[in-house]
Amino acid sequence: MDEIQGHKPLKPIQTSRNGKRSIINNDDGQPLSPLAHVFHEPGSNLYVIGIFGSKTKINPEEAKPKLINGLLQHPRFSSLQVFDKESGKLKWKATELNVDDHVVVPKLDQNMDSPDKFVEDYICNLTKSDVDKTKPLWDLHILDIKTSDSEGVIVYRVHHSIGDGTSLMALLLACSRKVSDPEALPSIPVMKNSSLIKNSGFWSVLQLVWNTIIGVLLYVATSLFLKDTETPIKASKRVEKNGRRIIVRNVNLDDVKLIKNAMNVTINDVVLGVSEAGLTKYLNRRYGFEWYNPSRTFISPCRVLIGFIFLKDNAYPFTPPMLKPSGMVFSMAELPFDRSKTGYAEPQRYLNYKVFSNTTLWFSNVPGTGDEIAFCGHEISYYAPTCYGQPNALMIHAVSYVNKLIFIISAEEETIPDPHQICDDLEESLNLIKAAVLAKQHVKDD
Repeated sequence: MDEIQGHKPLKPIQTSRNGKRSIINNDDGQPLSPLAHVFHEPGSNLYVIGIFGSKTKINPEEAKPKLINGLLQHPRFSSLQVFDKESGKLKWKATELNVDDHVVVPKLDQNMDSPDKFVEDYICNLTKSDVDKTKPLWDLHILDIKTSDSEGVIVYRVHHSIGDGTSLMALLLACSRKVSDPEALPSIPVMKNSSLIKNSGFWSVLQLVWNTIIGVLLYVATSLFLKDTETPIKASKRVEKNGRRIIVRNVNLDDVKLIKNAMNVTINDVVLGVSEAGLTKYLNRRYGFEWYNPSRTFISPCRVLIGFIFLKDNAYPFTPPMLKPSGMVFSMAELPFDRSKTGYAEPQRYLNYKVFSNTTLWFSNVPGTGDEIAFCGHEISYYAPTCYGQPNALMIHAVSYVNKLIFIISAEEETIPDPHQICDDLEESLNLIKAAVLAKQHVKDD
């Protein structure tokens, strides 16, 4: 989210004179990319799942045509993934698509006791299953029920072989329009050049090379033998098929910017720092001692797989050119959770699973739009993308929308039975850091 210099309007998609989009399925018969194959491997069978909160009641009959003119026009949303006997690999095969096979509108009791809990349980049940492989690997669920922060909820589920978080975010924005101008596409973040590269001197380049070498060595070591210290949020083996609780928490983006400017750091630094503080608080409250004492902590350092996944090839061709960064990046970071006592206690498939399962949690973010948007004709109060199917217990995802920073917790329900508490601790940690910044500024002013 820090690589944002400004916002740039999406370019409209070219249409023919009759108003229909010209579609050529260049993927038909083509093999899946190597990365797309990875997402079908055991332990890496990932789905992107996202939630839209609507400010108005959702009209399925209004949403479906807009959905057809958006998502369904992209070849991979109307293509099967079939096994090619000659090559021994999966390939794309164009198919006729019936939108009613993909859009689910359950009949709901409008007077149910706890709509928020119902939505949470509904999404949790989705994470226990896969999309039927005899059809394109996506679906969308319209929940016509009023919750505490929306008049209705749209849940989409897309297999990760179809797209990554950045490309899917771009596609969803392309299916949306500005609330302030219903004919205009929303603006998207524009990536600015890295200051390290822009102002590169000898030592800066040397530091970049050194950090790259260390990152590669850490990745290899993690895939072979290096494991995180066992903590209560470190998942046991084979949790990828277990249900996950998806919890959403909105905080004020201006508070994050206040801390960023006061400390002369980046937004990513603030978000990662808040995550570290919140998890330390959560772990020590629940597992550290019989009573919570913020001055005493026990959790040892652990590493995080930070998935800023950007692609330079054509693996996800519907990503607008202005959103295509220069390469794929996986980062490994160590979160120094404070402690007072320590607790010790086919090659590609194997290596990927070991890397994923040997780390404690995933952390990722995607920059969103600064515009209020309407998706498929419905004004959105928030959107919350995340993943399920990974072989660890916790993912923290952050996304910006207008003046909000949205934390999304994807928690495996057996290892982390109280993910709402993590959200509480993240929010409390942000407020404590903000209070410390304001207090320091007050002292300086005096």
